[in-house]
Amino acid sequence: MVKTPEDLSNVAELAALGWSIRDACEELGLSYDTVCKQTGRKANPEFQRMVSQIRTERTEALAGKALKAAELAVVQLDAIAQTAEKDSDRVSACGKILDKVLTFAENSELRRRIDELEQAAADKEDAED
Repeated sequence: MVKTPEDLSNVAELAALGWSIRDACEELGLSYDTVCKQTGRKANPEFQRMVSQIRTERTEALAGKALKAAELAVVQLDAIAQTAEKDSDRVSACGKILDKVLTFAENSELRRRIDELEQAAADKEDAED
């Protein structure tokens, strides 16, 4: 049985981490059937938004840490690209920098587009209610 809004919040936290609703309920000692009735897309679109928001927040936090580490890595690669004795080492470092920068740019653009689509879908769903 779901007793408090905190119960649903806890299910949302675990779901955002990739747990199935069934496993989350088992872990939290909640009724799977009751939670499903209260968390389904039609029954509770806010729950779906909560899971998505938690996932986005965690992803952004990890991305921030990864960016810091990437910045340090780029500095190191840049130093190698500029000071390595062998041409092959300098070319390799430059190639790695370019590869990562392009991948990051593509991922950033995809994230922006996904955010826009999710917002448009949420706005449309709100307008239909």
